[in-house]
Amino acid sequence: MQNYRSMPQQSPMVRRSTTQTPYQGQPQQPQHAQVQAQAHAQAQAHAQQAARMEEIRRAEAQKRMTSKPTDRDLPAELSDVIVGTGVEDYARLREFERQLDAVAMRKRMDVFDSLSRRYDRYEGVLRIWISNTASGQPWQLLEGDGGDGDGLGLLGDGPGGPDAVDGARFRVKMTARLVEPQPDDDGAEEQLHFAQFFTAMRVLDSDVEWRKSGPGDKIDALEFSRPGDMNRQITIQLFVDDRHERFMFSPLLAEILDTDMDDRTGAVQGIWQYAVGKKLLDDDDARFINCDEPLSRLFNGLERVSFPQVPELLQAHFRSLPPVELKYSIRVDKAYIHGDAAAGIAPSRPTVYDVRVPMPNPLAKRFAKFHTSISHLNSLKQIVKLDDELALLVQKISRTDAKRKFFDSLSRDPVGFTKRWVSSQRCDLNMILAESRFEIGERGNFEGEANNRQVWNSKAARESVGLMLSRKPVN
Repeated sequence: MQNYRSMPQQSPMVRRSTTQTPYQGQPQQPQHAQVQAQAHAQAQAHAQQAARMEEIRRAEAQKRMTSKPTDRDLPAELSDVIVGTGVEDYARLREFERQLDAVAMRKRMDVFDSLSRRYDRYEGVLRIWISNTASGQPWQLLEGDGGDGDGLGLLGDGPGGPDAVDGARFRVKMTARLVEPQPDDDGAEEQLHFAQFFTAMRVLDSDVEWRKSGPGDKIDALEFSRPGDMNRQITIQLFVDDRHERFMFSPLLAEILDTDMDDRTGAVQGIWQYAVGKKLLDDDDARFINCDEPLSRLFNGLERVSFPQVPELLQAHFRSLPPVELKYSIRVDKAYIHGDAAAGIAPSRPTVYDVRVPMPNPLAKRFAKFHTSISHLNSLKQIVKLDDELALLVQKISRTDAKRKFFDSLSRDPVGFTKRWVSSQRCDLNMILAESRFEIGERGNFEGEANNRQVWNSKAARESVGLMLSRKPVN
């Protein structure tokens, strides 16, 4: 036996050097732990999805259980058992209600069709007054006149600050009114505001810009203030708010349609009318147009086009409408600001422009007024409530009539009716048990399984199976 003492001994330093040093960094998560976490997350997602599906199923089942009755017609045989003419009167009332519903629906569809269809466009004249005042001008300081105050405007101050050009500023104000106000339904004049006709206003060579925030803006005047002590020329651009977006036409399209601008629908209808008037529709298929020389040039040399392609082909001939441009000279001199009473010149005499703007569709406002009327909404709620009560009453009458017929048949032939009723109930029970035989078999209900065997071993079942087998082709 070899003595362990005779074996060469390693120094402690050597032994420590051969020992594996553990990793001092962040311990890594085992791979199987990541797999378990992913599986757990997937299981939770599946469980949540199953819970949502179960909630949806329960909601649908509850909705079916609590659905309101919809049948409002009384059975015809009630007229023989009810005293008086109540059933006939109710039938006539139901017929009149159906006719009234048909007329109301037709009128409603006509109104919606009129709102969605292009109405005859008409324009109004919007008169715009542009004027300006000045403050802090050199001649005002010399005369001790401070002007119109601090010069703060609707659109904010300019980048020059309040002390630019020794505090000299000018303020431009623009107001607008319709020359002929639109009458309302009751004869009163409806006041349309400046913001209803334009979507934006921009002043060239300046940082002034206004945009409409919403359709409910009721702005009748726009003002802006900027530093300056010299007369200057500005250009104000107004972008018209048009419900049906209009375009400028190319020279080729304008020559064919005999107009310079219109919307997309008007351009397509114009091409159709041109093709019908020139008898360019194909004889075999009216959806195709045989192009003449102007149409061929308009459609890039095509000799035959289908009408559904016309809107796409016309897209290249549309140009955006330019904004309305108003020239205005800002004057800060004394003659303009103070005017001349002797000559009859008012202070800050405005510059006046008449601009043609599209007027809103009057039918839309009338329909909206009727549709949002409080009395109309209350009447609809009352009608719906009475209609639901009527459906419940008809349902109760139908159930009472079923009970009446049951007891009437029982009184006429008690024995025969009882046999027929028991046979019908037994047939229904057999059908129910036949549909649920697998559930019954799993619970160990042998009586149910016996009933199922009686059903499937009946004479009718055997005849049906034999007929099915006789019709099968022989291989």
